[in-house]
Amino acid sequence: MPPPTTNVVPVPVAQLSSSHAAAYKSSSSRVIGDVRATVAMFPQLTVLSGDVAVTRGSGSLFGPSTKMKRLIGLSGDIIVPGRPPVPVNVWLSPDYPKKSPLTWVIPPPNVLLQRTADVDPLTGTTLTRSYVDLRSYIRGLSEAFSAGYPLAMVPQAQPVAYPPAVVYA
Repeated sequence: MPPPTTNVVPVPVAQLSSSHAAAYKSSSSRVIGDVRATVAMFPQLTVLSGDVAVTRGSGSLFGPSTKMKRLIGLSGDIIVPGRPPVPVNVWLSPDYPKKSPLTWVIPPPNVLLQRTADVDPLTGTTLTRSYVDLRSYIRGLSEAFSAGYPLAMVPQAQPVAYPPAVVYA
């Protein structure tokens, strides 16, 4: 399950500014540049800004000592050749680019997560992948989901045909 968030809003790429990237330890121009280049390459992704629960000191999400930080995320579909797209939420950790983005597969209704080498079906989290920048990270997700597709349709219950009722007079 994704981290606790509040005040999450879509942000048009052209309006992405240093105020959105204030929580990042690296330069805000690096973070914004990576996000803009990624959305240009993967237009099916939407930029998000929101307050995300972050563990103090570690730069990771979750933990016993957390506080809310305004982070940048991406939401949308990862294209998987020959399969339905995989919906994800990606949040850039406060230590990005030193620490990889944190990603959750968000299954649509009537779809289950299945265990793959890269996805935990209980939480929807993906395992950390090596990357150079955010674009290569998203490409890596597509490759990982091609190798092990994380979504499975819930079987639909088949209607049972009962014989007509017999009425005795």
